[in-house]
Amino acid sequence: MAQNINHHAKRLMWMLVFVGIIFAARSLQDVLMSIIGSAQNERELHYFANVPTVLFAALFMLGIAGRNIWRANWLKTLPSSAVLLLLSAIPLTAMMMAVQRASLAGIALSLLTLFIIGFILYPGRALRVLVIFGGICLLIWPLLADLYALLSHKTMLVGVNMRGQELMAVWAEVTQNPVSLLIGTGWGGTFHSPAVGGLEVNFTHNLLSSMLLKTGIVGVAAMTWFLIALIRPALRVFFHDPALALAIIVPLLINILLYASYKSLDFGLLLLLLVTAAHHFRDNRSG
Repeated sequence: MAQNINHHAKRLMWMLVFVGIIFAARSLQDVLMSIIGSAQNERELHYFANVPTVLFAALFMLGIAGRNIWRANWLKTLPSSAVLLLLSAIPLTAMMMAVQRASLAGIALSLLTLFIIGFILYPGRALRVLVIFGGICLLIWPLLADLYALLSHKTMLVGVNMRGQELMAVWAEVTQNPVSLLIGTGWGGTFHSPAVGGLEVNFTHNLLSSMLLKTGIVGVAAMTWFLIALIRPALRVFFHDPALALAIIVPLLINILLYASYKSLDFGLLLLLLVTAAHHFRDNRSG
């Protein structure tokens, strides 16, 4: 469980939660400005909702709140659970306003996974969590219905945001000669991306396709080896603390596969937290 992790990992966890909340609040600035009647409307601030720590903060707080409610002495932790649920509304609102389909789907799948695990261990406690979370969903049902309509509309308009076409454009760029196929076009390499309207950019929305563009098949092979090496520590954390593991793994996977935030500092900090937590659990087992 997360509360058994050493104080260094605890500090890192809550620091990342704090950063995620701040980024989420920052992304909502234009919404708040419109409410108070300001002419300022910084729509680009919605991109703060993409960063990995926003999703991490939401998943971590929802997971810890659900686990507290799942426990036998849940009434003692009910006030802290309520605070966590209220705070989780900040990153959740940011992702909803930015219509982040992958992030919201990741939250739904993570909560379902945690519920199944809890139900297998203690069905009665899991049903208690289901009743409380279900009651919250009923209270905000009109909002959820509007969100579903918005997500469906975006999917109908943009599909998967041309991620497949983006990969094909990268492949066409690096296969122009054997050297670029082998070692890429360099860190300053650019290409015309269908995912951003055909503009010439120096990034992709997938970590591996970005490595293909920059470093060729050599870089893709090295990055693939690195990602495979993360599977073992990820499984170790999952078996000891599923809530923490999903809060780390889901943002990492989404930003590796679908978003361009793998370039951000907090992506690296999530990797650090994963390795730190896995190291702690390994030491505890060996001790």
